[in-house]
Amino acid sequence: MPPSSTFGAESLEDIVEGLSVSDAEFVLDAAEQLKARLNLPRFEHSISVCRMARSMARIYGIDVVEATFAGLLHDWDKCFKGAELLEHARSLGIVLTAEDEKAEETLHAITAAKSLASIFPNLSESVLQAISKHTTAAVEMSELDMLIFCADMLEPKREYGGLNPLRKMIGSVPLEELFSNCYRKTVKHLVERRRFIHPMAASVWNAWVAQERDRQG
Repeated sequence: MPPSSTFGAESLEDIVEGLSVSDAEFVLDAAEQLKARLNLPRFEHSISVCRMARSMARIYGIDVVEATFAGLLHDWDKCFKGAELLEHARSLGIVLTAEDEKAEETLHAITAAKSLASIFPNLSESVLQAISKHTTAAVEMSELDMLIFCADMLEPKREYGGLNPLRKMIGSVPLEELFSNCYRKTVKHLVERRRFIHPMAASVWNAWVAQERDRQG
């Protein structure tokens, strides 16, 4: 029997619309597993990111199937936090730096990609990469990487201030510009909250600033 497309009061038919039978069955099965791992708000966030990623993929001409998979599964390891997350990372063979431990809230992206590669071996490298980069990002970002980063921030259940102007940019500016603005918002948020900024995040910010200056001449 195929997995149900209804989860409690919520139907997930929209996130499998247009997919092949096998891809739809994969999504619904993965959603069932995800719901068993995460608390309800985090699960609902994951579904909302998936919807946003699918919508943005159509707007920007990116593979909708890969956007669906990456959007749904990006927070697979959000069930871990603190010391438990650090131990989980080490159990996966991830070598942690002191900076990684100071910014442990970003590690779930890397551990999720590592775990999912074994749990769902048919996931493409591009999907796993987008999942791994959705917290700190990286100097080199594919279109799918940028899309998942932005969808994670801009999905409608996110309620912290200043996101609506960014949401209105979707489709009206190139994806690179949308990502740059989202990343600027992320860095500002970290600074205002006096949070530790991972060196990778600082490198990403510096690289994008340099690229913008080059484009402006």
